[in-house]
Amino acid sequence: MPRKIRESIEQTEEEIKELLAVVKLRETEKRKIQKTIVKKKAMLKFINKEIRIAERRVSAIDDEFPVIYEELRDKYMLVAHLKGLYPNDP
Repeated sequence: MPRKIRESIEQTEEEIKELLAVVKLRETEKRKIQKTIVKKKAMLKFINKEIRIAERRVSAIDDEFPVIYEELRDKYMLVAHLKGLYPNDP
């Protein structure tokens, strides 16, 4: 085999090895990124669940306000009525 052809083949084989090393490195990086994505999606799912739970709690508290305001109104009216019955009593 002529020297130039042999050198060309050796050079090409060396370039193939270098490219394979890069491909292997990129595949490793890709797997790491994919694992990170899976972890972050799991965290997001958990956070979204926590947000929904907190929103339900806030909604339940909001639902209580009309009932509490009604009770307060009734109690204020009772106190005002009782004070009206005994205006001179401290």
